[in-house]
Amino acid sequence: MRSFFRLARLAATFATATALSACALHPIPDNVSHYRTEDIVKNVRCEVFEAVRDRIAHELSRVPAISDIPPVLVLDERNFSRIKAAKPELAEQLAAFSVSQIGFNYRFEISEENHNSAGATFKVPFSNGGNFTLSMGGVANKDRNGLREFESIEPFADLKLLQRKCHNWSEPLPNHVYPISGSIGLRKIVKTFVNVADLGGGKGQFKDAITFTTEVSASVKPTLVMAPVPVHTFRASDAGGDFKRARKDIHRLIVTFDFPDLAKVKRLREKNLLNIATVQSTLSADVLRDARYNLCVAANEAREDRFGALRLYGPELSCAQKLGFRPTL
Repeated sequence: MRSFFRLARLAATFATATALSACALHPIPDNVSHYRTEDIVKNVRCEVFEAVRDRIAHELSRVPAISDIPPVLVLDERNFSRIKAAKPELAEQLAAFSVSQIGFNYRFEISEENHNSAGATFKVPFSNGGNFTLSMGGVANKDRNGLREFESIEPFADLKLLQRKCHNWSEPLPNHVYPISGSIGLRKIVKTFVNVADLGGGKGQFKDAITFTTEVSASVKPTLVMAPVPVHTFRASDAGGDFKRARKDIHRLIVTFDFPDLAKVKRLREKNLLNIATVQSTLSADVLRDARYNLCVAANEAREDRFGALRLYGPELSCAQKLGFRPTL
């Protein structure tokens, strides 16, 4: 009877240990990189802000008469008038870019696996050469899946609002293990977009989709073999387990830029109507609508590419219906 209760206690301990070993954390970026989601978003926005600010500072430095203007204040009416007088072409570019929209679509898809199994064999030999054997085993498999997706859209003109939020921010080094938490090359993307826009002829949308995949796994397979069990003694003769933990992070960032309508802004200058208020009242509504549409299409196209399947209705039509306007096909 005493052996029976001992067996029961061992079985209860074994089952509890197996179940607890399978507990998993809520799979979000914070658990791995020490960066919260809001920290990742701040890195992205501040990296874009600094790229735009540095480009404006470079353009101002080429004209001595306006080189003292702070880059974040170029759209203030007084400073803009100075720029328009010193270099009209730069004023046109700044006015056109002021209503151009930047769209961000973030998607964090994380899966975590905890697969655990263990077993033990109990044995009691008899003096007549026979024996009694009892094998026990347990399995506890748990999977966790997390999906976090959101988007934001802001005009270039609003980047100056990040001056305070990014004041003490320093660009992180590239993180080759968990890339989304480090610098991901947005400065170069902004530079490329501005250079392409300056060449003229850019229509619609400039899009970059970046996907990072990080996969980590570890497993342990312990085995215990006991010394031979004495006759008429009930105890474990061997035990073993298989414990595996794996995590896969897929992070996708889509960045979209709407090409500025330089032709419209130029016509405003020719009519002596080139000022920030007129440009924004003339162009902002259509540009914001187009930015939402373009970001929606980009996200849906990325989803189709990921699953290798097309929807019955293309992203252009479904996004137009979602936003309530007729697409131009």
